[in-house]
Amino acid sequence: MADILNRITSLLYPRRCVICQELVEYNSLFCGKCSYTQADVTQVRSKINWEGIADVAVPYEYGPGISGAILAMKRYRDSRATDYYADKIAAMLSDCNCDIVIPVPMSGREKRKRGYNHAGVLAEALGGKLGVPFESGLLSRKDGTVLQRSLDRGDRFENAQKSYAPGKDFMLAEGKHILLVDDVLTTGATIIACCLCLKSSGAERVSVAAICSTNEKELP
Repeated sequence: MADILNRITSLLYPRRCVICQELVEYNSLFCGKCSYTQADVTQVRSKINWEGIADVAVPYEYGPGISGAILAMKRYRDSRATDYYADKIAAMLSDCNCDIVIPVPMSGREKRKRGYNHAGVLAEALGGKLGVPFESGLLSRKDGTVLQRSLDRGDRFENAQKSYAPGKDFMLAEGKHILLVDDVLTTGATIIACCLCLKSSGAERVSVAAICSTNEKELP
C-alpha cells in the first residue's frame, strides 16, 4: 500500500535528483549521472581562520549541480535533500560534543517572504541526527541591511559585521559549545560575524557546519 501511495505522490510531485534536479524514479535520490566534488578542508579552514572556531564540517564544494539542490531546499523545502545533507554533515561531527545547534539567521523581511529559514530547517534536521537541542533565538539579523549576495568579496566582511547581533535568547550561549549551521560558506564573512556575536554572548566554543564551500572564483 505504501508503495502505491509513493507512486501516486510521485505523479503529482515528480521526484528530482538532489544534485542536478533532473527527474528520477519515485524511490530514487540521484539520476545516476551526477557526482559531487569534495570540499578542500584546508581552503575551508583558511576562510574562517578565527581562533574561536573549533570543528568545521563542510562536505562538498559548491558547483553547478549542488547549487540546484540548495535552490530546491530554499524554494521548495525539499526534505529529501535536507535529510541527505544533514546525514553527510552529521557523519563529520560524530565527536563534536556540541551543546546547541543554531542556524545563521535571516532577517524578518526575508523570512516573511520565504516563510521559513532554510538554514534553520537544515540545522534542526542536523540537531535531530546528532541528538543535540536546536535553538533559533541566539542570533538575529537586522532588517534593512544589504544582502551579502549583492556585494563583492571585500564589502561582505564590513556588511556582515553590521548585519548580525545577539538574539533574544542570547543568554543560552553562556558557557556552551555552539554548532552554527548555514547552507553555503562563501567568503566566511557571515560565519565570522556570527561567531563574534556568539562569543560576546558568552559561548565557550563555536563549531561550523555547511553543505558546501565555494572555491576562490565563485560568489553565489
